[in-house]
Amino acid sequence: LFEHGEDNAPPNTRTIYISYLDSVHYMRPRNLRTFVYHEILIAYLDYARQRGFASAHIWACPPLKGDDYIFYAKPEDQKTPKDNRLRQWYLDMLTESQMRGIVGKVTNMYDLYFTGNFDATAVPYLEGDYFSGEAEN
Repeated sequence: LFEHGEDNAPPNTRTIYISYLDSVHYMRPRNLRTFVYHEILIAYLDYARQRGFASAHIWACPPLKGDDYIFYAKPEDQKTPKDNRLRQWYLDMLTESQMRGIVGKVTNMYDLYFTGNFDATAVPYLEGDYFSGEAEN
């Protein structure tokens, strides 16, 4: 998690970058796992909004098979979500956040920054994590 506050230069000013969320399926009952994780994220987004953050970026890319982001040695039977499923997981959480008045517009970086009149200086750099390395490639 990276919080780029008021003291950061544009375009990172008042921007949050959430990356590398990870989980293990030991939570019981399992059927509440998504609900609980969504509630944690929604509560954080609300907290960040109240503190004056204006935008949040979420890295929604599952790890490759055998890679772990945070928790190592996951249970053998735990599946890694595919791209579309993970993206939908986040969209479901963001839709709920919108219904509660916590989140405004939901979009993706491609539509927001790379269509229309492209301006590379408008794209947040989000230094210190995977995104900046990919942007430099």
